[in-house]
Amino acid sequence: INAEYMGKKNWWCLMEPSDLIQKGTDFVGLKREILVGLTTLICSIPASYILQLIRSPMKKVLYCICTGITILYLLYGMWFLLVVGNLLTVYFLTKIIKRSVLGWTITIEAMFVSSCCHIYRLIENYGGWDLTVTVTLMVQVVHLSYFAWDYQDGGNNDQARKSSTELKELPSLLEFLAAGLAPYQIIAGPSAHLTDFLNYIYTRKEYADKIDFVIPMIQRMLTATAWLPVHILLSQYCPMSFFETPQFAESNFFLRTLYVYVIGVGIKSRYYIVFKFTEAGVIASGFAYNGTDKESGKQKFDKVSLIDIPCTELSLFLRSIIEEWNTPVPL
Repeated sequence: INAEYMGKKNWWCLMEPSDLIQKGTDFVGLKREILVGLTTLICSIPASYILQLIRSPMKKVLYCICTGITILYLLYGMWFLLVVGNLLTVYFLTKIIKRSVLGWTITIEAMFVSSCCHIYRLIENYGGWDLTVTVTLMVQVVHLSYFAWDYQDGGNNDQARKSSTELKELPSLLEFLAAGLAPYQIIAGPSAHLTDFLNYIYTRKEYADKIDFVIPMIQRMLTATAWLPVHILLSQYCPMSFFETPQFAESNFFLRTLYVYVIGVGIKSRYYIVFKFTEAGVIASGFAYNGTDKESGKQKFDKVSLIDIPCTELSLFLRSIIEEWNTPVPL
């Protein structure tokens, strides 16, 4: 978490930046911690690809745990313990809470932890956009909710409420931690059902196929890269502080509306970059593979996704925009 208001220094704060790094940071127009976060996100793509090369399920599990903790530590320092501790707490609660009420209980617990951290951040750094552990905790809310409801459904004998993602048996602690700390989703998601993760690490169902992931992965990376200059330019030349100036107040309705839209694109572009780089990592790991299309014969990599940019920018329907923005949340 940002050293200015958490009293803790991350690994990059312990070293004086060289002139070259400082000039590079000034050139791209991003804060140092955001630039390091983006670099870590990009590095998680090859880290996710290594999962495809590991054949042993137990080695995959241990790799996910070790890699996830390393990424969290590089981003948040010792505050990675909050993420890991919350996972351990939920697993312990699953052991002692009645299964029929587990869904709501775990969802409320995860939202409570995330909300407390958000409130603390608002108090200490109101209006800031620094990269903090709240990013991962928001992802964790969805991930833990999926897990809790799937495990609750697995203990339900009502056939009408059966789900294809239900968990009949509680996974081991290591499997549970690996699913929550997988390198392809530890920073910004996407959250996925634990049943899919178990099929993935044990190479079951569609994951037994040989996949060709390079082209769809590159497509996501190019999309993210294309939005990077958009974000930098709009952040520098269309700042939100313009809303407080007399020039904005004296502008006509059309110009004010246009400026608000441009500012919105600039703000959303930072999420487009993160979402698309994250999707590239999920595809590189092979986890996004969703079988072969029966009509075209092409392999699909849409099992998990985060955003549909054309829909969010061009759709005339509010519901469609909400459903296609950070898609694991509305689901």
